Amino acid sequence: MTRIIPSFWLIVVLMVVGAACSKKNHASKIEPTDHVLVGKSWKEVNIEVFQNDSLQKNITKQFMKSDLDDVIIFNPDGTYFFDEGISKARTASAQIYQRGLWQINELNQLTFIELNGDSTTYSIEEMSPEKLIIKLPAKKNDLFYVMTYVPLK
Repeated sequence: MTRIIPSFWLIVVLMVVGAACSKKNHASKIEPTDHVLVGKSWKEVNIEVFQNDSLQKNITKQFMKSDLDDVIIFNPDGTYFFDEGISKARTASAQIYQRGLWQINELNQLTFIELNGDSTTYSIEEMSPEKLIIKLPAKKNDLFYVMTYVPLK
């Protein structure tokens, strides 16, 4: 009988700890806005370079047409993939060229975590059913890139 009581309390403690950890993990994820991205193919339509808060250059036209029809697809299970779109620069290129996990945190940041463990975090400037604008800091000179995506119709 004395062995049953300590085992019972061990199970209760583990359940309480597990519940607390579960709640903590969910608190860092922003649920209300996640659905805005899910279920659509998001196409990049504008790429701008800023230094500090000043627009330096719109570089969208520097990209090949085959790059500008690529799409990001956000799945409700927290996975994503980049799809080459209709046209490819090289026919041998994989149709799906990047996969991983995505998440939005309480700081309004979108993070892509690739399968190899690399991650990239963007600040969300605007997010609606019609538009996603994200900002990526560059590594020098206070430069950052602002990318605008819209869902394919």
